[in-house]
Amino acid sequence: TTTTPDAVTEPNGDGTEGNPYQIADITNLNWLVQTSSAWDKYFIQTADIEADGTSEWNSGKGISMIGNSSTKFTGVYEGNNKTISGLSNSSLGSTEGLFGYVYLLAEIKNLGLINANYTGGSNTGLLVGKLEAESIVINCYSSGSVDGHQSVGGLIGSANSSTISNCYSNATVTGSSECGGLIGLTLTSSISNSYATGNTTADGTYGNTGG
Repeated sequence: TTTTPDAVTEPNGDGTEGNPYQIADITNLNWLVQTSSAWDKYFIQTADIEADGTSEWNSGKGISMIGNSSTKFTGVYEGNNKTISGLSNSSLGSTEGLFGYVYLLAEIKNLGLINANYTGGSNTGLLVGKLEAESIVINCYSSGSVDGHQSVGGLIGSANSSTISNCYSNATVTGSSECGGLIGLTLTSSISNSYATGNTTADGTYGNTGG
């Protein structure tokens, strides 16, 4: 496990559907985090990844996210039934998660996050901060803790016009409003065969608790 954010290794593959980038370790994952020009490509994770050292990255703010309001993630990430353990981010920004802003038919599937810990603002989730525009999350799960403001979820902060299926979370979720064990806020999205078992706490300052 590396403890430095400058440890970057470009993965094998070329990012096409037939030859996706192969994410094999934390340095490959960090390349993806830092390479926004690849956020519309295809990826496959080929091994379980330990990311315990990421809590010390970026002056203690942790690992950055894949996809943001400027450059959204619109690609396909095939987790290949692998896991990422120990991810951490406490930058207090909005739209936080391993994948920050996921948009326009993007797909994230077959991926588990173990003992992830995120502290953010609005739209904060361990896997995805904001999921929009007919994007898909399938067969994914998370554990750990997430703390935010509005739209805070154990797996996804907010989901709009998207599909979530065969997913679960047992993460502890805390926030001000729109907090959910699985998803904080859901608008016109399809959720099936999914559940959450973690403790969820919202102080009620801004409104309702999500599901």
